[in-house]
Order: sequence, then structure tokens, then C-alpha cells
Amino acid sequence: MSATARPDPRVMVAQARAAVARGERGPALAILTRAAEAFPRLSALQVEFGNLAFAQGDRAAAEAAYLRAIAADPRDFAALIGLGNALRERGEASEAIARYRQATVIAPTVDIGWYNLGLALREVGLFDEAIAAYDRALAIDPRKPACWYNRGNALTGTTRFADAIASYDEALRLRPDYIEAVYSKSMALLLNGDLAQGWDLYEARWRSRLSSSTPRFATLPQWEGQPLEGKRLLVWGEQGIGDEILFAGIYREVAAMAGRCLIECTAKLLPLIARSVPGASLAARTTPPQACKRGGFDYQAPAGDLARWLRPALASFPRHDGYLVPPDGRVAYWKERLAALGPGPWIGFGWRSSNLKGPRAAADIKLDLWGPVFTTPGAGFVCLQYGECTADLAQARERWGVPLHAFPEVDLFNDLDEAAALTKAVDLVISAPTAVSILAAALGVPTWQLAFGYDWQRHGTPRNPWFPAMTIFHRDVDQQWDEILLDVARELRRWVRGAGHAPRHRDQDRDLRPERPATD
Repeated sequence: MSATARPDPRVMVAQARAAVARGERGPALAILTRAAEAFPRLSALQVEFGNLAFAQGDRAAAEAAYLRAIAADPRDFAALIGLGNALRERGEASEAIARYRQATVIAPTVDIGWYNLGLALREVGLFDEAIAAYDRALAIDPRKPACWYNRGNALTGTTRFADAIASYDEALRLRPDYIEAVYSKSMALLLNGDLAQGWDLYEARWRSRLSSSTPRFATLPQWEGQPLEGKRLLVWGEQGIGDEILFAGIYREVAAMAGRCLIECTAKLLPLIARSVPGASLAARTTPPQACKRGGFDYQAPAGDLARWLRPALASFPRHDGYLVPPDGRVAYWKERLAALGPGPWIGFGWRSSNLKGPRAAADIKLDLWGPVFTTPGAGFVCLQYGECTADLAQARERWGVPLHAFPEVDLFNDLDEAAALTKAVDLVISAPTAVSILAAALGVPTWQLAFGYDWQRHGTPRNPWFPAMTIFHRDVDQQWDEILLDVARELRRWVRGAGHAPRHRDQDRDLRPERPATD
């Protein structure tokens, strides 16, 4: 080939694919970059480059390549799918849905378009439409375990738990080692109130990418419900901070059962749990783990496993006024600080999670929607939202003309002891389903949780049996957050006026489980 010969795109693609096969993705990407620049109107080549860039994590380059491909050929199915994937990756699920719909019109008999459409529809809470999309995909090819699995996830979102479990079972029939399907089935069972089977399958969290749980003490035998009198038990927290606070509600009970109990927890929870479980020793979680070096333990129990033995049925959940004990002197200090600002009542609030990927994006309740709540006559408001939110608060104050109080000297994310004291000092907490609402309810503070979707912690009941202090304001798929916040504002006005009863949201009397036949 002469120096001036035009490069052959087919040769360049073949070279790139060979490089990928050798594990040389960097050189492959360089080849396709040159090819994409040389042939900007060759849609198939742009898609090839976009796919490799996407796999390498260069989402911007991938998205640009897919757009060039679509400009060259608006009916390029692969380009539309690729662009939809890139849009979903950066949280633009609604835009992705539009691209996937275009793809299904172009190629209605190709299952991948319907499957990806289902994924995006579920992310924005359109569960019934997602199920219909998965059904279209499965009508084309019913042998796809991932499609059955994600269909189960969408069915769970509609509270059709029996159908969801059947869908997970079909995924497992096609792929017996599909651990995500086992884990999600356990969640559906727990949601449906089938605690015994749900806790049995919950052990799948150790192997599922959906869970952050990681085994820690390989040499210690697991506690499996045996009598603990005279035995030495090592309990250790797992998963996110909200889960660790949730399962801490069992610590005092299990510590009383054991001859000796050591609890390993995340460092920022250490003083709070030490004060709350006086019969146990405490250790901060370290990597690699150090707690077992104190020696002499008979059993270990990850926090989530305690529920299997001590919360096997709804009747085993105790009524309580809060199980976490904040530093009493600091609670008194914050009550004085608030009293100096006004008579109250004081309402703590939080509006977003630190994790807003995928379906969790629905937990972000924009602060500019809270006006009806913030303008409640006679109420004062205290920010309990962790993370940087100064600009959000300033905009809300200016928009609604209310003094939303914040105490920047308190690190609400890292100093959980002080966060607990401030939270305990308020009269009511209204929050998205984040650690703010979990901490408040664990402290026994009346808590109104604003929820989208059904949390497994509800176990098929209208409330959350883990937290008697919690009332749930549930947002249905066909509702928007402004409607829910209007409902909250109406209830808050009644609460501030001293109506003398807990709020009743329309979802509060809704049993999520299907009706069961009567028995003699």
C-alpha cells in the first residue's frame, strides 16, 4: 500500500478487534479513533468506536460517536441502542427511553431494544410499561435469564410479589447460578412478609453485586440461632450506614443473650452504639479486620443475620420508643439552642440521598418543592441534610421567605453522635428514605418518611415494623412529589395545631400482601 493510499475501514476494524482479543484495548481504541476521524459518515464504524469507548469508560466519546452514526443514518439500530445506553449511564433515563423507542420501531422483532427499554422505564418508575417491554422481549426470545430477572424487579415495583418471585424462579431455572436473582427474590419475599424464606435466601448478599456486604472473619463459625448462654459472640455491622443503624435495633437483645458480646461497627457509630448497648464491648471496623484478635469467640454474626433468628415473623418485632441513646448533655444543649431561636415546634428535614443512581434518583425530593411544608404557620425548620447543601438552602430561604436553620459546625455525615443529639432535640423529622429518617426513627423521634417504591423493611405491612416512630408518606408511580408534599403540609398543619393524633396518609392502611384465604 502506498503512503497516500486511503485507509480501509474494514481493515482498521479488523485490527482493532484483534487488539481487543489480545487484551490490548488502548491500542484498539487508538485505531478506531483514527478510523472514526477518517470516516465520520460511516455509521457502522462510528458505532464500533462508540462501543469500545463506552466499554473503556469514555462515555462522552461514546455518546459523540453514536450521535455521528445517527446523523449519518437515523435508522441505525445499534447506534440508537448505544446512545440510549450512554444516556442511561449518565442518569438521563427519560432521554434514553426516547432512543430505545426509536430502536423498537425500526426493529420490532429484535429483543434487545425492548429489553433495554424495560430497563430505562423501570428506572423512572414506569413499572407497568417496563413489564410490557420485557414481555415483548421474551415473546421474541424467552431464553434470556436477565430479562426474566429484570421483569421480576419491575413486578416487585408494582407490589405483585408472587408474580415477581415466579419471574425470578424462571431466571434461576435458565441460569441456576444467577445470584442476583436469588438476592432479589429474597427482597421480594421480605417485602411480601415471608420472613422465614426471605431471611434464608438473604445470605445471597455475600455473593451479589447488588449488596455491599463482604465476609470478614473466615475462621469463626457462624451463629445459627444456638443458645448463647456462656458463649462469646462477635457481632459486626455491614452494608451502608442506614442498614447498620437498622440492624443495631437487635444488638441490645443479642448482647443480653450472650455470655460476652463484642460489636464491631463503623467508627462514626462507635460512641452512639456503645452508649445504646451497655452490655457489649465495642470495636471500630478496620481493614483488615482486627476485632477477632481479641480472641476467644465461639461465634460470629453479621448484623443482617441476626434478623434471621430474632425477627422470624412480624410478631417478633418489639414496640419501642427508640433504641439509640444520644449524649444527654448535647441533646439538652441543642434544645436550648433551638429554644433561643423560637418556641417551635421544631421540624428537622432532609431531602436527598448521597446515592442517586438508577431507581434511587427518585429519593431526591427537590428542595424547591417544599414550599407548602416550609410555610406551615407556627413551625420552625432545622436542616438535617448531610453533605454540602448551602446553596440549596439559600435558594429555598429566598424563594419561600422562611428561616431554614442550619448548624454548619455539626458534620452531619461524620459526627453521628452530634447529629443524633441535634436530631433528638427536634420535635419531628420529615425526610426522604435516607440515613436521616433511619437515624431519627431509631432515636424514637416521630419521623415522616417520604418514600417512592416499597422498601423491604415494611415486610408487606402499612408501616415499617422496625420503627414504631415512623409514618410513611408513599408516592405512587402516577404521582409527583409536589402532590405528596402538599399532603405532608396538610398533615403538618394539623400536627402543629395539636390535633392529638398521628398523621394518616392514604397508604398507611394499605397491606402490600395479597389477600390470604381464611382458615379455620
